[in-house]
Amino acid sequence: MAATAATRREARDVFAARLRSGSATDLDLSRAETELATSEAELAAIRQQFAALRTSLAVLVGTMGESALPPTTQPTNVVNLPEPPAIPAGLPGELLERRPDLVAAAHAMAAANARIGVARAAFFPSITLTGSAGYEGAGVDDLFSWDHRAWSIGPRIHLPIFQGGRNRASLARANSVHDEAIALYRQRVLHAFREVQDAIDGTRFLASQSDAQRRAVGHARHAADLARKRYDSGFVSYLDVVDSERTALSAERTLVRLEADRLATSVVMIKAIGGGWATDQMAR
Repeated sequence: MAATAATRREARDVFAARLRSGSATDLDLSRAETELATSEAELAAIRQQFAALRTSLAVLVGTMGESALPPTTQPTNVVNLPEPPAIPAGLPGELLERRPDLVAAAHAMAAANARIGVARAAFFPSITLTGSAGYEGAGVDDLFSWDHRAWSIGPRIHLPIFQGGRNRASLARANSVHDEAIALYRQRVLHAFREVQDAIDGTRFLASQSDAQRRAVGHARHAADLARKRYDSGFVSYLDVVDSERTALSAERTLVRLEADRLATSVVMIKAIGGGWATDQMAR
């Protein structure tokens, strides 16, 4: 956008000089002034968004120091976004086990399964052997006196024959909670696979779309250069130059948005598999 504003400013100066020499009209200069003012307004808006994004990034990393902010190089027409990381082939499904939602669902399923065991155990008799042997009396002389020797040997048995209804209800509830936990875990797994598949499809389609748009930018920029040369030779009006440059600028903006979408999709992919991919993780 900065380059576009510079081009508009140059054109305005050319028309102003031609107007003074009598080879241009006030209408031509007014059109050039309009295009310059429009491009300068758009450039100011882009710079405002750029400054807001820098501040948001500083808040995200937890500091507001100027040294922590990205360089203050203002955005230009040049598309210079980094290439998204390549997704390796053969990613194991076990990578999904790192996702916090799947870990929580797995723990909930294990806890529900343990509660079933507790509910089943309530149906069986509870037998506690409380055998013990000791001495009563505090005197050393009485240690070997049979009257002061105390014995308590024998089991305590708890029979849940009168709690059958409550135990059956507890077991049924535990089974229901376990079935619910299994269904929730299965749903979370399906949701995780869907997110991964959507990210893979988005990465592939956006890459193809970006390649096609990059070709469109090349053709649009070539057309703008031809229009400029034809205008300098007197074959077309300045409006043809403006239209061709506006088309090229629109194509470049679309390309920038596509490249940003590719980077965002890579982040979604990394989040969907619970983190990045490493060689040791893929080997499992």
